[in-house]
Amino acid sequence: MKYRNEFIAISTFLITIVVLLTSSETGITGDFYQKSSQHPEVRIGHCPSMEGYASEIELEYEDKLVEYGSSSQVINALEKDLIDVAITGRPAGENEINKEDFQETYLRQGKTLITKERTTIKSPKLENKTIHTYLSENTVEEFLPDSEIKYHGGKREAKEMGIEEAVLVDWQDYEGEDLLIVKQGSRKDLRFRVPVMYTKDG
Repeated sequence: MKYRNEFIAISTFLITIVVLLTSSETGITGDFYQKSSQHPEVRIGHCPSMEGYASEIELEYEDKLVEYGSSSQVINALEKDLIDVAITGRPAGENEINKEDFQETYLRQGKTLITKERTTIKSPKLENKTIHTYLSENTVEEFLPDSEIKYHGGKREAKEMGIEEAVLVDWQDYEGEDLLIVKQGSRKDLRFRVPVMYTKDG
């Protein structure tokens, strides 16, 4: 599976973070797996598109995983202390979470599509859309090999000129714009999602 090695690497990183969180509160040190029974339960919430990341942790944390219907629901659960760790398929909006209270960690890099108003499109129909971008041609061909592409000199120009249609951006350049949600069947296309982990800051 294309993402399997990535899942394994990220799950290892996530486990490390979880260990740090629990040990900082309990004073427990040493090997986590040998002393797992001594740790308080760590509740990890995730949205459906992040099931692959969560499943790599399932062998050790099966009774602590909680799937929610959307990233918004996961974020809301974290705000209400229903979970300790949130894994979402996109960064939280400013109106969803007080980012001063939570640690935000991108678990990998990626690209996404933004547009003027949030909408959904089936993956095969992307080839009929005009996509604006400032990213390199090699990067664009990897994500959108069959779409009509209009290249711009920088991210600001691409957003201003292309937002009425669609703009391919790096997630690090995402500024809360509405997303063009790409779906493969009933699932969101993972090429345009990004795993973001939230934990309480301090």
